[in-house]
Amino acid sequence: MAWNPGQELFGDRYIIERKLGEGGVGITYLAKNRRGELRVIKTLREQILNDPRWIPHQDKLRHDFRDEALRLALCRHPHIVQVENVFDEDNLPCMAMEYIEGEDLGKRITNKASGSYDDTIKLWNVVTGKIRTLTGHSDSVNSVAISSDGQMLASGSGDKTIKLWKISTGKEIQSLTHFDGVLSVAFTPDGDGLAAGDNSGNIKIWRSQLIVE
Repeated sequence: MAWNPGQELFGDRYIIERKLGEGGVGITYLAKNRRGELRVIKTLREQILNDPRWIPHQDKLRHDFRDEALRLALCRHPHIVQVENVFDEDNLPCMAMEYIEGEDLGKRITNKASGSYDDTIKLWNVVTGKIRTLTGHSDSVNSVAISSDGQMLASGSGDKTIKLWKISTGKEIQSLTHFDGVLSVAFTPDGDGLAAGDNSGNIKIWRSQLIVE
């Protein structure tokens, strides 16, 4: 049984917003509590409980889930999400936890890049092992940076330019100029800006000019 947006759980204490994700045994939903605060509802996948291979272990699965939830509810630490409630819904054990918004870890770790004295950039996909070579600079590439959302790559070169590349395609989408050969580039944390330093000690900052096509 999938819970749909608007469905009430635990009386009317939680209202489902959407499904967040699922794993081999568990499934999570984004919900709001009565105060309008976002919470994560975690429960067991009903498909697992109904799988003939798991039916003999249903009671143990439910017991272990509740035990994990109750133990987690006792933990108090800044680096551990807090459990707000443990309850049953549709004969499924559930825990309601605080929701902490974050970034997609896959985007952060999937791609790595490096610049070279042969004027090229190497872009690695660390999951597949695939390596792409990006060309376009006319001098050594001294610095590279990947935006926080994982969509853009910036490269700074001795040819006095900073080039922006779309990572998914390897296509150059923008070229910015500096006063001298570029030694360092860095995106702002929000991904809306870029800073670059050159060989003469100058720093340029661009904001709201970074385009992803």
